[in-house]
Amino acid sequence: MMNIRYLYGKEKILGPVIRDEAPIRLCDLTHYSRMENEKMRDNEMEKIFTPDRYQVAIKINGRTLNPDDMTADPMFTLSPRHCYCICLSNRQDEPELYAAFKADICIAFDVDLLQERLSLLDHRFPGTEIKGKDVIYYHPGTAPDSFTPEELVFLNQIYFLMKQSIGLRYFIL
Repeated sequence: MMNIRYLYGKEKILGPVIRDEAPIRLCDLTHYSRMENEKMRDNEMEKIFTPDRYQVAIKINGRTLNPDDMTADPMFTLSPRHCYCICLSNRQDEPELYAAFKADICIAFDVDLLQERLSLLDHRFPGTEIKGKDVIYYHPGTAPDSFTPEELVFLNQIYFLMKQSIGLRYFIL
């Protein structure tokens, strides 16, 4: 059974990919903060968390802070590993996604085959690593399960699940 995910975009850009005239484009993670489409714009290089101070224990130098002594919930800004990625949706031909991405085309990809082809880069560029997995959507008021820069790449605020439903991300380290 094929593992299919979808890429929304403009035919003038993605048409050559469909016709095998151009390779698929991986974007620098910083690109998303400069996107022309403000609905898609997101600073992927900063993951901001503001957990409820009464729901988490904050320790500094071995001392647990009293939440009543804090004036506000703590805010953590974590940075994912810098990488190149492509984001694919698990939703096919959704009018909402055509509108959000200002798209006129939706391309289906067999992600297992895509991963296999992208892994060829490992041999051309020693030291690179290809990873693909589902994005985990988080509420900014919760603490993340993982703080590693590699895992932070696969976290996105819940806002993007409701608006865009991006489901899979590949990246080259």
